[in-house]
Amino acid sequence: MSDYDLTVKIILLGDYTVDKAKLLRALKALPKEQEVMFLGARSGVVEMLFIRKGKRIRAKISDTAGQERFRSITSSFYRGAHGCLLVFDVTQKATFESLNGWQQELHRNTIADDIVVTLAGCNCHVASSERQVAKKAAQEFAEYLGIPYEEVSIKLVGTLVKTLEDVVDRIVLMASRMPVLSDSIKPLEQRLEEKQQQQLVKRRHCACWY
Repeated sequence: MSDYDLTVKIILLGDYTVDKAKLLRALKALPKEQEVMFLGARSGVVEMLFIRKGKRIRAKISDTAGQERFRSITSSFYRGAHGCLLVFDVTQKATFESLNGWQQELHRNTIADDIVVTLAGCNCHVASSERQVAKKAAQEFAEYLGIPYEEVSIKLVGTLVKTLEDVVDRIVLMASRMPVLSDSIKPLEQRLEEKQQQQLVKRRHCACWY
């Protein structure tokens, strides 16, 4: 049996200049806590453990690994995603202005009802004089999209953790309302074991007819 109740995939989407890889690297340095833990990393993916309401949830958090620089993100990046952070840099207005395009790209490659999305403004630690995107403007855009807005920073890594916890909670809530999705985010080992059990029960029922 798997060590996890659920396994979810969360993707980071936004301009190359936002440097989303730094956000992933910040997660590697997290101190070990009871409810949030860094599990491991490979190219463009960080795995985290979140314990939420008694459930052990493994989150695979994926970056585009530079593909977005050439707008060459493949469909496999989006496949199986349950959550997304639309990321921009509050000190770079251009990264905010391109969000419409990224949101459209997300909708072309996912089913809107099957994915939870949060708008995330990074580098929130900077002085207000360094900001090119006001918090109010970002909040209004998020409201227009119908999604939450959070501000995060690698220097205040707790803000990133809190944002990811919120995304995980919303995925779990969505799964509880959608049986098909609930099954899809169970660990593969658990799905296979349940399938074997179902087949065994089916064979037993069939045997009754002979």
